[in-house]
Amino acid sequence: MGLRKAEIGCTQGDFWLDHAVSRLPPSASIARFGALLPTSKGGNVTKQDFIDQVAERGGLSKKDATDAVEAVLGQILDSLVSGEDINFTGFGKFHVAERGPRQGVNPQTRERITIPGGKVPRFSAGSALKKAVKAS
Repeated sequence: MGLRKAEIGCTQGDFWLDHAVSRLPPSASIARFGALLPTSKGGNVTKQDFIDQVAERGGLSKKDATDAVEAVLGQILDSLVSGEDINFTGFGKFHVAERGPRQGVNPQTRERITIPGGKVPRFSAGSALKKAVKAS
């Protein structure tokens, strides 16, 4: 039956997710995609490492995996820039938060300065992600 979009929190209009899921083999299941990152502790995973792991676990060519990862990251960026929140049920939520102005100190002159506020991207981990990390 393959990976169902509802299993990973896809809503109507999620083009990038529609595209990524449509390119998966019929044998794909949510369990196969549950742990994309290495199981060893410590270290960093680069974007290329991540793409290689997506290609291997998804049975995709590296070009298809690169296209899928780029599409996901691009859509997250576009959504945040336009002020939308992105919610993956169980995994987490990407959103834009307003940061207010704050006081700072110029380290060279020790003069107090006001640092202007602005918009910043934020990620809040979902319950399933928290449980998985806690259990590791």
